[in-house]
Amino acid sequence: MRTRTEHALLALGHFAHRRAWAVIACVVALIVVAGLQLPKLQFKISTDDFLRPDDPVRLAYDDFRERFGRDDMIVVAIDPPEVFERGFLEKLARLHEELEEGVPYLVEVRSLVNARETRGEADRLIVGELLEDWPEDDEALASLRDRALANPLYTDFILSRDAGMTVVTVELEAFASDQDTLAALEGFDDLDSAEEDEPTRALSMAQEGAAVNAVEEVLARYA
Repeated sequence: MRTRTEHALLALGHFAHRRAWAVIACVVALIVVAGLQLPKLQFKISTDDFLRPDDPVRLAYDDFRERFGRDDMIVVAIDPPEVFERGFLEKLARLHEELEEGVPYLVEVRSLVNARETRGEADRLIVGELLEDWPEDDEALASLRDRALANPLYTDFILSRDAGMTVVTVELEAFASDQDTLAALEGFDDLDSAEEDEPTRALSMAQEGAAVNAVEEVLARYA
C-alpha cells in the first residue's frame, strides 16, 4: 500500500512538472471559483443548528423560549469610583435610555435605573423602582445607597458589595418576525422556501451581531 502511494505521488509530481502551466491554470481557476462563494459563507456555532426543525428537543426548547425568553443576555460591567454619585447615576440613566432606543431586537434593558424595589415603611408596602424618586440632595443619595446595599437582590447581581461596580444587562428577543428575518437575509438568493413560510424564527447570527454592534456603538460614546 505504501509503495503504491509513493508511486502515485511520484507520477503526480512528474505530471505537474510536465504540464506546469495547465496545472497552475487549474489551481487558479479553482481558487477563483471558491472565492466567488465567499460572500455566501456562513458560520453556524449555535447548538440549535445541529437539530432538525422538527426535532422534539428543539421544539421543546423553542416552546420554552417563547414562554420565558432567551437564556442568554448581553452584560455590561461598569466600574466607576463610586456608583452612588450623582454624576455617575445621571450618566447611567442616559446610557440606559440610549441602549433602549438604539439596540434592535430588544426586549428589555435592566440596570439600577429600573431595578424593582419592594420595601416596607411603617404599615405600608412600597413597590416601585429604585430610582423612581431621583435623589435631590446628599442625604437622599446616602439613603438610596444604604437601601440598595441592604437589598440581597441587588448585591452580587447588579451591584458589588462596595458599590464600586454595577452591571447593565441587555435582553434580546428569542425570535424574529418574518419581516425582520427577510430583512437580515436581504441579498442572499438561496433562501429556503420552507423557512420563508414560518411566521417566526430564532434570531440569526447576523441579527445578534447587529444587536451587539449597536451596544458597542452606544458604549463607545461613554468610554
